[in-house]
Amino acid sequence: MTFLAGLQVLFLLIALLYAWWKGGWPERVGALILIAMLVIDRAWHAIFGMSSFLGLDQFHLALDGVAFLACFALALVANRNWPLCFAALQLLSTTGHVLMVIKVMMPPPVYGMLIVAPSYGMIATLLTGIACRHWRLRKERSTGSSDVG
Repeated sequence: MTFLAGLQVLFLLIALLYAWWKGGWPERVGALILIAMLVIDRAWHAIFGMSSFLGLDQFHLALDGVAFLACFALALVANRNWPLCFAALQLLSTTGHVLMVIKVMMPPPVYGMLIVAPSYGMIATLLTGIACRHWRLRKERSTGSSDVG
């Protein structure tokens, strides 16, 4: 595992624990989406090896497509702003595969970065969403507001 991949897993585990400690159901679902993607991806690579990104990666297209649908559904039903950014970042990753389908010429490292890099932003978005909810609940508790969501 590379340093960046290890860092990604570390921050993802932090997000999962923080979501279960201070998050509401949308934050927990967001964390589960990311964890499910990681576990499925690692299992795939353990069985079939690493991707070369020389052509369309059909497995990751399917994984990212399903993950986008989950993120989009979360954005539609959650009473939060962060899931919109979360879904947009996953759409960016899915769009990388679409570009390969329509034969946009790009070097393999660009394709790899286009489908991997948004996941780092998704983790940051999730952590920010959890922190904002935590801050909002603390503020409501200190002012005596009864609107807790």
